[in-house]
Amino acid sequence: MNAAEREDLMRALASSDSEGRAFLIAERPSDHQRLGFIYVATAVDFFTGEEHAHIKDIVVAREGEGHGVASSLLAAAEDWARSKGYGVITLSVFPGNERARQLYERVGYDTDVLRMLKLLE
Repeated sequence: MNAAEREDLMRALASSDSEGRAFLIAERPSDHQRLGFIYVATAVDFFTGEEHAHIKDIVVAREGEGHGVASSLLAAAEDWARSKGYGVITLSVFPGNERARQLYERVGYDTDVLRMLKLLE
């Protein structure tokens, strides 16, 4: 996580208004070791104005990698989104993060919008 993501997450956790977001934790059942978390929140689509779920962060501890933790967290976020009545869930991923992109595609995510940037001198 970078500093901006950490600050956003800390602000959300400190807020008493939790209606439009969820912070879900994956634990190993045998010893309750935390293996990861996902932070999902209500967002509004820029083009349609429709509310939907947006995964703001997903983090898996090294001990949880390769054991289905990320897939379980994504499924839990989808359950939360369905419970809110949302028909869409989104997330952002860096193009170079092939491992994450492959996981997201494997569980049904598809590219929607590509954001492009140009560094100005």
